[in-house]
Amino acid sequence: AITLEGFSVIIAQLLGLKIGLTYDDIHKCSCPSAMCIMNHEAVVSSGIKIFSNCSMRDYRYFVSTFEGQCLQNFSKLKPLYQNQSVCGNGILEPQEECDCDSEQECRFKNCCDYNTCKLKDSAKCGSGSCCTSKCEISVAGTPCRKSVDPECDFTEYCNGTSNNCIPDTYAMNGQLCRLGTAYCYNGRCQTTDNQCAKIFGKGAEGAPFACFEEVNSLRNSLGNCGFKNSQPLPCEQKDVLCGKLACVWPHNNTYKSDVRSAVYSSTQGHVCITIGSSVRSGGRDYAYVADGTVCGSQMYCINKTCKEVPLMGYNCNATTKCRGNGICNNLGNCHCLPGYRPPDCELQIGSPGGSIDDGNDHKSVTIFTKKGYNTHQNWLILSFYIVLPFFIIFTIMIMKRNEMRKSCNKESAEYER
Repeated sequence: AITLEGFSVIIAQLLGLKIGLTYDDIHKCSCPSAMCIMNHEAVVSSGIKIFSNCSMRDYRYFVSTFEGQCLQNFSKLKPLYQNQSVCGNGILEPQEECDCDSEQECRFKNCCDYNTCKLKDSAKCGSGSCCTSKCEISVAGTPCRKSVDPECDFTEYCNGTSNNCIPDTYAMNGQLCRLGTAYCYNGRCQTTDNQCAKIFGKGAEGAPFACFEEVNSLRNSLGNCGFKNSQPLPCEQKDVLCGKLACVWPHNNTYKSDVRSAVYSSTQGHVCITIGSSVRSGGRDYAYVADGTVCGSQMYCINKTCKEVPLMGYNCNATTKCRGNGICNNLGNCHCLPGYRPPDCELQIGSPGGSIDDGNDHKSVTIFTKKGYNTHQNWLILSFYIVLPFFIIFTIMIMKRNEMRKSCNKESAEYER
């Protein structure tokens, strides 16, 4: 029989898996002076248990993504008790000046005491991506999070006041990408080509519709649109492009792996390949088509169902709000093209573009604004219309003079004869 403590560990592990945590690798993950909660042996172990450095890393990644936004909606109810801060978990908590993780993980040992979570000497910071090796906060405009997708994700910058990078910003879900053939979703241009290449390697591509129809019509564990009560859910005809991911393997040799089961099928001259087992990482199963993938005209997949894009919250018109000089981000603000300044993408020569949410220092750009540019343009137009009449008159006078000279020369020649 399982003990109450063991049952509690199981619940904690299930919740952890739900938010993107994975079971610990005992050779890579550690928990000082305690058993790790995500360790398989934790269920039968007694005593103190804490989350490992690996679990903390997985959790930080989860809360930085779209899936973790719901956790940012704090309840108005006051907590019945306040948990005590835990020094060394890499999370800055009350009563802590810094928290650079454990002794092994700490990158700011000259700035932060990893035992007490207090700043050393004159250090201004001791953790965070906007804290320098000299224990100072990075100047505004310093990149702190690189874009992971050239079309759908944006680079974030330090704002000059915080040691942490600002929240992640990306194109609003439903923004077109890849020359209008795909949609941005959670900061990625979602295509089956990219998803297949991630699983099977470079060269793998998304399969044609016939493969998806063949695979997701199986109505078993190899082809389905999810599970309910441990039973595979059959895909409706409109949802076959949103079930199991089907790919085309371009190489002559078969795909081999010791952790995934590749399933081959032949349909209408195509050799289709899909994954029979689950491939979970970061809170999602990569054996299925990713949310945001095109499944029809103005439609994309959401939770293994094909839905219309306008119904999914794409409520920002970049043509009017951003003057056609940018796109909307996930916060509903404009992310402007270079040469246009946020928040409304007004023309400003020399502006790096971006948004009011990316942390960049947009006030430092002091060149021509649209007003100044228009004034300069108006002067050019006015000068043109003033000079043009004089130029025309001068040209006519030259032409008349030349005609008179020719006439005089002709008369002189006739007189001499």
